[in-house]
Amino acid sequence: DMQPVSDAVVSLWLGANKLDEQTTTADGTYTFTDLLPGIYNLVVTKGDRIVTSMVEITTENVEQDADLPKGATNSIVEVTEGSPDIVVGNLNTVFQQQPDDTVYTKADQKTVIDGGKVEVTFTAEEKQKTEVSEDLQKIQAVSGDSNLALVMDYKLEKEVFDAEGTKIAEDTITRSNVLLEIRLPLPAELQGKTGYAVYRVHNNVAEAMKANPDSDEEGFKVEGCYMTIYAQKFSTYAIGYTE
Repeated sequence: DMQPVSDAVVSLWLGANKLDEQTTTADGTYTFTDLLPGIYNLVVTKGDRIVTSMVEITTENVEQDADLPKGATNSIVEVTEGSPDIVVGNLNTVFQQQPDDTVYTKADQKTVIDGGKVEVTFTAEEKQKTEVSEDLQKIQAVSGDSNLALVMDYKLEKEVFDAEGTKIAEDTITRSNVLLEIRLPLPAELQGKTGYAVYRVHNNVAEAMKANPDSDEEGFKVEGCYMTIYAQKFSTYAIGYTE
């Protein structure tokens, strides 16, 4: 049964920027004021538990539930300072799937039941082209006439801690068990262009992502001055355009 959670810290984020932070009252409610309509990351923290979800604010008075699991299965989004104001969706759902061999294993599940915690952290960092020159060479071999204008590094990492807080395992996850939704504002130099394309290097192989994919496919969509990338694989990504 769902029960109100008091004294949980609820914060609202846009990229690396924390816009507001409130503490839930005795009946589990919280209120943010003077928010602009938009899509944000909502982070709820209570003790060892951290849950990050994507929320959309469309009107002045909107209710948004924030759920905390019984065990410490933590979803964390970290955007490096200076990177676009990225918002990530579905990260909190990686623990809602059946245990698998990498993201949330049966051993991880047992650790949480025994009082430990599992943290999955998604990190987004804008890269200079000189920092990822080898990957860009691979991408340029498949990108044709596309102008590459924004390069991002996306990582998904897992850490496991026992009940005493000792780290007992860590791993870099190259493929998620769910399709993550990565929403980013297009920089000014990328707005109003045509022929948008997204490329990535995964397992040292460059590939182009599908435009306007079906709901269960990897790919990307452009709406106005925002791009949403739907991805399960994480590495170097580059956004390009023709004109």
